[in-house]
Amino acid sequence: MMDLDTGEFERPPPQPFLNARYLNFEVLEYPSNNIESTWHVSFNPNNVNLKKAEFSKTNVTISLTSPPTAEKAIQSGVLKLKIIDTWAFGNVYFAPDTADYDSIFAKLGWFFAATITMGFGKYSGSVLPEYHEVEVLVKVKPYHAVNLEALPLVNLKPYETTSIPISLENLGNYNDTFNFKVTSEHEDIIISDPVSITLAPGEKKETFLAVSAPPSIFDTGTIHTVDIEAYSVNQPNVTIAERSVILETKGLYISENNSAGLIFLIVILLFVAVLFYYRRKAFFEKHCIKPDKPWEIYDEKRYLEQLKQKDSEKYKETLDMMQNEYRSSLLWYNDYCKNSIKKELENKKAAKVKKQAKKTPKKIKEKVEEKPKEKPVVKEQLEKTKGPEAKIVQKKEITAIKTHDKNLEASMRKKQRSLDKIRREQNKQKRKIKGYT
Repeated sequence: MMDLDTGEFERPPPQPFLNARYLNFEVLEYPSNNIESTWHVSFNPNNVNLKKAEFSKTNVTISLTSPPTAEKAIQSGVLKLKIIDTWAFGNVYFAPDTADYDSIFAKLGWFFAATITMGFGKYSGSVLPEYHEVEVLVKVKPYHAVNLEALPLVNLKPYETTSIPISLENLGNYNDTFNFKVTSEHEDIIISDPVSITLAPGEKKETFLAVSAPPSIFDTGTIHTVDIEAYSVNQPNVTIAERSVILETKGLYISENNSAGLIFLIVILLFVAVLFYYRRKAFFEKHCIKPDKPWEIYDEKRYLEQLKQKDSEKYKETLDMMQNEYRSSLLWYNDYCKNSIKKELENKKAAKVKKQAKKTPKKIKEKVEEKPKEKPVVKEQLEKTKGPEAKIVQKKEITAIKTHDKNLEASMRKKQRSLDKIRREQNKQKRKIKGYT
């Protein structure tokens, strides 16, 4: 036994009435309720005989016989040992043959105590075990291990950004936080390191690796390798798992021979667009006069400056009204320009037709002039014939004339309504300006 005050082992007291006393050791419970195959506990010696005036001790060796698994993590805990203290009694009715009991009176006193006063003679020839429990605190070092799953091939287009899921499983024996080191030999891709993740033993989660493809539409297909190393924040210099991500970037394929032609075509299209823009602008300036901005006219500009100093709210309202008036006038301007262009194109077309008619041979003119003469002949014949066929033809001609007149009147009314609307908007804006001035 151990003296709790001094921390030293004590010699067992003499027990003359015992024939033998010995100790046996067993494991009662392993730390964290792990199975026996994970732990190995040995006692040396496993059986200790207690002798008079001698120390009694054994050495306990504790070791792990297999690595920890994610299913049942090995952690620090208490190892419970069972000590079996066995007492073996001989014939205790008679005093032991020692110097302490040489006299007759000592032997009689022993016999009297064994039979009457103390009654321990009844234990003669018996074996009595006693059970004791001893708890040993076992501290298990952290074991850092993680399963980093393989990642598939990822295809990226130019300017495309994607998030690649990375699945981790903690194979260690404690709660652990994992971080990552991401490297790549290609500097043209942008990589964002995954966020660190904390996992319990056996837990599995996902984090994400953000990758942005290079802005190259002429990439015919390039393979990029991104290396990912996982490590525990408690051991940042030790890599516990690593994987590689294969990225393929592919843009628009254009050969070297076709690229020059494409550039030349783009330049021509840009030139045509610029030429069209300036010709249209010159035509508008020639046939249409763009309305001036009211707030840039000298008198109006001066009035707005004075109004801004006197009344800011009224200044804003007046400026808004001028802007609305300018927008309304732009609508009229655009509509007028479009009609002017359309009218000029029609005049050009009519002049072209007239010009072609002058160049037409006389035979063709005669044929063209003869065609309208056929209609009155048909009409005269129909007028002479009396019957349902003449009436049907006349009705069709009258209906066609009426339909043409109606379409012409509808287009004229629509144009007149749009012009009236623009005039009303302009008069309304003018009345507002007069009211403010």
